[in-house]
Amino acid sequence: MDMEPVKLPYGISNFRELRRGGFYFADKSRYIRLLEDDTVATRYTIFLRPRRFGKSLLISMLEQYYDVALAENFDELFQGLDIAHNPTPERARYLVLRLEFTGMSADRGLDSLRNAFATRLLARLNRLIRTHARWLPAMAEAWARVSPSEEPAVLLQQFLDLMDQSPFQLYLLVDEYDNFTNELIARGEEQVYYQLVQQAGFVKEFFKTVKEGTANGTIARVFMTGVSPVTMDDLTSGANIFSNLSLRPQFHAMAGFTRDEVANLTRNVLHQGGFSLPLDQLLHDLARYYDGYRFARRTSERIYNPDMVLYFLRELYPPDGYPDELLDFNIRMDYGRLRSLLYTTSGRLRQEPVALIQRLLSERTLHAPLQDSFPLAEAYREQYFTSLLFYLGMVTIQGPSRNVLRFGVPNYVIDQMIWRTVSALIEREVETEVPRDRLFQAVGDMAYDGDPGRFLELVFHRVIQRLSNRDLIRLDERGMKFVLLTYLSLTDLYYPFSEFELKGGYGDLVLMLNRRYQDASHGWVLELKYLKVSEESEEAVNAKLAEADQQVRRYLEDDRLDGLGGPGGWKGASLVFVGHRALHWRVLGRNTVTLRAEDTVA
Repeated sequence: MDMEPVKLPYGISNFRELRRGGFYFADKSRYIRLLEDDTVATRYTIFLRPRRFGKSLLISMLEQYYDVALAENFDELFQGLDIAHNPTPERARYLVLRLEFTGMSADRGLDSLRNAFATRLLARLNRLIRTHARWLPAMAEAWARVSPSEEPAVLLQQFLDLMDQSPFQLYLLVDEYDNFTNELIARGEEQVYYQLVQQAGFVKEFFKTVKEGTANGTIARVFMTGVSPVTMDDLTSGANIFSNLSLRPQFHAMAGFTRDEVANLTRNVLHQGGFSLPLDQLLHDLARYYDGYRFARRTSERIYNPDMVLYFLRELYPPDGYPDELLDFNIRMDYGRLRSLLYTTSGRLRQEPVALIQRLLSERTLHAPLQDSFPLAEAYREQYFTSLLFYLGMVTIQGPSRNVLRFGVPNYVIDQMIWRTVSALIEREVETEVPRDRLFQAVGDMAYDGDPGRFLELVFHRVIQRLSNRDLIRLDERGMKFVLLTYLSLTDLYYPFSEFELKGGYGDLVLMLNRRYQDASHGWVLELKYLKVSEESEEAVNAKLAEADQQVRRYLEDDRLDGLGGPGGWKGASLVFVGHRALHWRVLGRNTVTLRAEDTVA
């Protein structure tokens, strides 16, 4: 069966460019009807999704659909899409003002940011009047006589005053409304943030003017995108007209790719590119890497991050090569802001968020209510921090849990980014560093040679023996497992799983080989035990090792591991930590090796 050629629109967020260029488009036009349906939406809405989730493209599509000056493009741009078969009454009815809060740096201070915002706003208003002069000749003449204010709120009000005299209403589109406030928070400049959103701050004043424009009917509709509700909550009365659609099941897939969309796109890419990769295998790996997002309580559908999928498919090379990196650099930078959330502006650890991240990575799940609104002052408290992680795309809904929800990490690449953040945090707090080149070689020894010795020596001497008198990691079995998981997760040779269900129990650490490394040989099952320093004796250590050996043997008999361990099969090892002072370990069937803190540092 012949397929239409597919062009991957990686990095393209302009709807007109995408459609005219013949790029792939996951049709989201059906949501236009829902946005106009008063039973499921309001006229003033906000839609939140993590970074790089297709929000800008969605905004661009709405601009092309609703702007009266762009009506002549409708047949060309929307032909073949769902909305073309039955357009809504409001098509091409408005003057559309599209604002983007992205790209305005806050690193030069508040005055510079306000001036940049006012300059961009003025440019957008000038452009709107110029492109709509045919419909608004009198308004264009009047605007030419206005001396534009340098205050964004006043500038917008000047424009709205003239709009009152026109026969049209305004549709306001705001892309990434919280972009520069998120940057301020990420850099620890919370006081500057509060100056923006609290009384007399220019952002608050701007949205207060927007609200006044909706009250008198000049602004008919507002659609805004962003990442989190923090900024909107802190704006309070200036933004209390907005309805948050982000958690409603009807809008769950309005941004992002569904599984069917990914399957159709992947099938087409493989067909055209001369690939020998099995479709089922590729879809399985795409799901492992990028799937898992669930944004509504009342849906079972899961959504892919579209930029991640497009990056992966673009970087495939025939006949069967995967990308060298699973995560695009730009996305990694966007999602890499977690570290800033774990420290106060003075550089001290935030204890509640750190403890919550450790619990998430150790137990693989969090149980909490999902808050649809909370101010920054509350965001770092445990009951709100889970919700903040949800909006940032670091965790997602897994299902109900009594009267709250169960959250987990959505996919492998997000899991890796969180682990990298934690490793940097550990090394900063214990004032040590594990050389990455040596770590990669040591994990390679496990995967290719079946030898965990160099990895265990490196982590024990570089990290574990330095954990005394530290509150960051508890000195117990869970704490030791957490450290090992942290450093195993810094390479992509393995998919490391904690508490993996196997025959007769749960394996402490199960390391499945990444299929990208077809020449790697061994998967691992590691069982950990712990003794206090005062409990150490030869008999106690041997008893713990024997107990761990028995568990490992039982786990290795589980047929669920078949085919997942590589050509060399599965190996098992037993580890007994004695506080931070010693580690006794052995590969199943081999002699015991003992590492002590006084030994030479690896």
